[in-house]
Amino acid sequence: MNEITTLSKKLQAETGFHLSRAKFIAEFLVAVIDKRTVNLSELALGMAGAIKKDSAYRKLQRFFQHFALPYGLIARMLINFLPTGSLVISIDRTNWKYGHKDINIFMLCANYRGIGIPILWKMLPKKGNSNTTERTELLRLFIDLFGKGRIKYLLADREFIGEDWFGFLLNERIPFYIRIKNNTLVEYSNGKIKKAYRFFTDKQEDTRRGIKIGKDKLNLAGKYLGKGEYLIVATNIAVKNALTIYKERWQ
Repeated sequence: MNEITTLSKKLQAETGFHLSRAKFIAEFLVAVIDKRTVNLSELALGMAGAIKKDSAYRKLQRFFQHFALPYGLIARMLINFLPTGSLVISIDRTNWKYGHKDINIFMLCANYRGIGIPILWKMLPKKGNSNTTERTELLRLFIDLFGKGRIKYLLADREFIGEDWFGFLLNERIPFYIRIKNNTLVEYSNGKIKKAYRFFTDKQEDTRRGIKIGKDKLNLAGKYLGKGEYLIVATNIAVKNALTIYKERWQ
């Protein structure tokens, strides 16, 4: 029970919740970890303690029906668990079906000790990729809550590309390492336009500086992975070790 007491006090201090509310949330979180499920019936068993399972189940139902989680407060609390200073930020998206309904979550995570810790997220009312507006809204929310100084750099995969998106990151001076598609059209310093993969012909990492994607000038690092696949990363900062840095996204 020590972990519940400790977590309850932390929740109360960070969010201002009443102690009974903080304790309930702490019990719920510990039950999720212990039972490794989000099934309310199973969680009720883990939280029942001195009360009956049915009572715990109804309490869980009421909580999710009537309590609106203050996501900004939760994000601040999560950030406060992490070291001070700048953080490596990753964005990603997951999409699956629940019956006929699309569940599409766009997530912003802080990378720490080999895992991505969800800080902010947005439920997209559609299936498929996010757009520039949805990306900028989530990133602006992070900046409003914590400031640009907390972003060491942003990592993202090939879904998160586009001239407007790159333009936003450049205008906001947000450092990034973003993988681009093999066939992305780029303009070299002599004005010649060709597909990005044509710069990288072997498995040794190579770099190109001052490449233009649309109107945006970026640096590229890349290498051939074999079987027609390339790893090509665009960045607005130092291109050295870009591929190694990008691998942090796989956390």
